[in-house]
Amino acid sequence: MQASIQPSPTYTRPSSTSNEINRDSIYIAHTNGIVTDTKTGLEWIAGPDRDTNWNEARLWVQGLTIDGGGWRMPTMDELVGLYEEGEGYRNMTPLLKTTGWGVWSGDTKGSLPAWSFDFIDCRGHWYARDRSDGGRAFAVRSRSDGSDDEKLEGKVKPKHTPSSSTSDVIKRDGVYVAYANGIVRDTKTGLQWKVGPDKSTNWNEARSWVQSLNLDGGGWRMPTMDELRTLYKKGAGSRNMTPLLRTTGYYVWSGETEGLSSAWPFCFDADSRDWRSRSYSSSGRAFAVRSQNDG
Repeated sequence: MQASIQPSPTYTRPSSTSNEINRDSIYIAHTNGIVTDTKTGLEWIAGPDRDTNWNEARLWVQGLTIDGGGWRMPTMDELVGLYEEGEGYRNMTPLLKTTGWGVWSGDTKGSLPAWSFDFIDCRGHWYARDRSDGGRAFAVRSRSDGSDDEKLEGKVKPKHTPSSSTSDVIKRDGVYVAYANGIVRDTKTGLQWKVGPDKSTNWNEARSWVQSLNLDGGGWRMPTMDELRTLYKKGAGSRNMTPLLRTTGYYVWSGETEGLSSAWPFCFDADSRDWRSRSYSSSGRAFAVRSQNDG
């Protein structure tokens, strides 16, 4: 994926006339239309509240000189950072006033499509740049360039002790073996799985649960996307996976992250990979995994 507008240019700090007029948790609205995210340091301006295609959004951002300039189109990760399920009318702070659901990013693919972030379901979509239906332009700028992206949780492979002989087999399903202690082993890949609480879970909650799991010697971690894909089998059980892994959720979080505010879950409903805000929880579940080859 290419980003057509990546740099964060320098600009003049907001003037003293940019008075605060409203607050919403970490967000501050100023009289000049700027909304500051005090957690990330990003400053936002919502563009004209009308259907806007990508080219129109880019032109509007490029022509924006308010408060010293330095504005650019946001990245997808920055847009994900605005998402907060149930907040305002568009799952974002109501200080950013818009009736549109989609906001254009500066991320593009070749010379045709561009990424739009959909605040209905916290997903990114490739759209033709001349598509305007429901699209809006947002401008962003930052007081500090660069970021410290986290390492992939799924890449850390701690050691663990082998399953004990007291973990009796209670059921089998093809290559999968279920034990009395709740562990399900894939005899083909050697991976051992443990299903987390069967309730809507966001990425941070999933990570905390996995990190605290010390069942059968510990050594558990969040799975990679490739490992989750090995569980997918269309038509198996009620969730396209072995019924030995008991869950009513369709999304399972991986340890793979995108920037500072998004992560990758695997969708067992459609055999697809979608990155979402780490605060997104609807139908999300936590699975823990470990390998007999780890360590």
